Amino acid sequence: MQTQSSFWRSLYRLTHIYAGIFIAPFILFAAITGLLYAITPQIEQAIYKDVLYVEPLKQPPHMLSQQIEAAKKVMPMSAQVIEVRPAPSSDQTTRVIFSDSIHDFTSEAVFIDPFTLQAKGHLAVYGTSGVLPFRTTLDQLHSNLLLGKWGRFYSELAASWLAILTLTGLYNWWKRRQNLKIRQTQKNKLLKWHSTLGLALFPLLLIIAITGLTWSEWAGDNIRVARQWLNWQTPTLATSLQEDNLPTVMHHEHHEMPHSENLNLNIISSEYDSALSIARAHGIDAAQIQIKPPTSGNQAWTIAEIQRKWPTQADSIS
Repeated sequence: MQTQSSFWRSLYRLTHIYAGIFIAPFILFAAITGLLYAITPQIEQAIYKDVLYVEPLKQPPHMLSQQIEAAKKVMPMSAQVIEVRPAPSSDQTTRVIFSDSIHDFTSEAVFIDPFTLQAKGHLAVYGTSGVLPFRTTLDQLHSNLLLGKWGRFYSELAASWLAILTLTGLYNWWKRRQNLKIRQTQKNKLLKWHSTLGLALFPLLLIIAITGLTWSEWAGDNIRVARQWLNWQTPTLATSLQEDNLPTVMHHEHHEMPHSENLNLNIISSEYDSALSIARAHGIDAAQIQIKPPTSGNQAWTIAEIQRKWPTQADSIS
C-alpha cells in the first residue's frame, strides 16, 4: 500500500516538474499575449488616434446618411456598405465598413469626421465585429503563433496543461504538508515560496485554464457541443421577414421586391437615418452601436449595442 502511494506521489511530482519545463514557455507566451489583448482598446487608441479621433466643433454633426455618402466617395463603386458604427462621442469618428469581392478585399473601414465629412483614413478590419489590424494580429499571435491551423496546437497545449500543472501542484503541496519535519534549506525556502504563490493564484489559474479551453480548437469543439446540449447558447436575433409580421417591422422601398437570397439591394443612405431613429425609439440607447443593412429582400435591418466597458450594453433590435 505504501509502495503504491509513493508511486502516485512520484508520478504527480514528476508530471508537475517536467510539464512545467516543457509547457511553461507556451503558457508564459499565451499569458503575455493574452494580457496585451485585454488592453488592446487602450493600445489601439494610441496607435490609431489619427483615424479614431477628431476635433469636436460647436456645430452639430452631419446626418449619418451624409457621413456614409462621404465614405462612399473614397471607395470603389463596387464596394458595398455592410456595417456602420456612428461616432459614439463628439470627439470620435464614424466607422463605415465596406466589402468588395471585385477588388479582392473582405472588409475595410473608412473613418469619417462627423463635423467636416472628411475621411480621416481607412483600415482593413477583420470578422463580423470589425476588429482593427493590431488586435487582429495580436489575436492570431495569441491563438496560433501566426502559423494558422497548425499553430493552434500551441494554444491547445497551453490551455490543457495549465490545468494539469495547477492540480498536480496542489496535490504535491498537500502531500508536503503531511511532512512537517522538512529541513529549512535554501531549496525548501524557494519551494515554499513557489507553493505559496501557486496557492494564492490557484483559483485564477484554474479559471484561466477552463476559459482558455473554450477557445481552443479541439477541446473547444467538445465544450461547444456540451453548451448546445445544455442550451447554454447566446440568443440569436430573428431577422427573417415573414408575411405575417411584415406590418410590424421597418418598411422601405425594397420590401415588395421578390424574396431572393441573392438579391442585391440598392439601399440608399437615408435609410440608415430611419433605421437609427427607429432603434433609438425602441430602447437602443447605447453610445456604441452597429447598424447592419439587410443583404436580401426577406431580411430585416439589425441594430446592436456593442458597448463592452462597464456598464455593458448589448441589446439588439431587428
